[in-house]
Amino acid sequence: MKKIILIAAAVALLIAVGIVAWLVLGHKKTPQLSVPDAVTFPVDPTNSGGNGSFTTIPTTDGGSIKTKDLETDADVHEDPVNPGYFYLGYQDARTAPYLIEYIADTHYFNVELLTEPLGQNRIAAENYLMNKLGITKQEMCVLDYTLGTPRSVNEAYAGTNLGFSFCPDAVRLP
Repeated sequence: MKKIILIAAAVALLIAVGIVAWLVLGHKKTPQLSVPDAVTFPVDPTNSGGNGSFTTIPTTDGGSIKTKDLETDADVHEDPVNPGYFYLGYQDARTAPYLIEYIADTHYFNVELLTEPLGQNRIAAENYLMNKLGITKQEMCVLDYTLGTPRSVNEAYAGTNLGFSFCPDAVRLP
C-alpha cells in the first residue's frame, strides 16, 4: 500500500515539475486574431500624419500608386499579435465608428463599419484613409480593399462589400 502511495506521489511530483518547467521556460501561445482594445486616435481626423516618407503600392487595375508610408506614421499601430498587420484611426474597438486594418505584405485594406449610421461612418473612414494615404478618390477606388460591416451592426449589409461611396460599384447607404 505504501508503495502505491509513493509511486502516485512521485508521478504527481513529476507532472507538477513538468507543468512548472513549461510555465517558467515559456511556451508559445497560439496567436488569436483579435482587435486590440485601444489604439491612439489622431486628434484631428483630417491630419495626414506620416513622417514625409512615401511608398508605392500595387492597385487592382495592374498599376501602382504612390502613397504616404503607413508603417512610419505615428498614428498607425502594428498589431502585437500579427506582425505586418496595422490598425489606423480609432480609439477603442468597442466604441469606434470604424476600424481600418492594413496588411503590409499584400497591401490590402480591410475597413469595418462598427456602428450606425453606416453612411456617415463610411464617409468618415474614407476621408481618414484618403488623408492618411495622401491619394485621390480615383486612386482610392483601385486600392485592394473591402469595406463592410458585421452582422451584429447591420444584418442587411453584413457580408457585402459596400465599397467606397464615390466608387462606381459602391452600395448606396442611407
